[in-house]
Amino acid sequence: MGIMIKKALYVALSASLVIISVFAFSACSILSDAAELQEYDMSGDSVKTVNAVVGEREVTGVETGVTNGVINKQYTYESNSVFDDLMAYTQYLRENGWNVTQDYDLNVTPGNAQLAKESADTDKILVLSIAYEDSKYAIKITKGDGTLTSN
Repeated sequence: MGIMIKKALYVALSASLVIISVFAFSACSILSDAAELQEYDMSGDSVKTVNAVVGEREVTGVETGVTNGVINKQYTYESNSVFDDLMAYTQYLRENGWNVTQDYDLNVTPGNAQLAKESADTDKILVLSIAYEDSKYAIKITKGDGTLTSN
């Protein structure tokens, strides 16, 4: 009976290791694909990625979801040049129709920035939020109901 339990335990452990390996490989593939991504696809809208503007950066996290009809995607990047990356990226966004909706100072870390733009879809907006530290930053894009008004 002891041999049967050991064999069953060995089979269960082996199966668990295979499943963990598959998930780990899948996660590596997702992060690798995200590092090469040139546009964030926001269901009818596309937004140039930070990689498209400043070159390939290491992606350490990807989160996507839909909550109450609001689409959101978040990409976390590691970089030795956070200030330069975000200066170039936010400048690119501002030059391409994005409006600053939260003042920011890239010299102050950690920090946050937020920009928004009308969606291609009527009565929808895109909001791009950036949270940054010394060696990493997260870019979160949401698409939901709303309009932008100028002051």
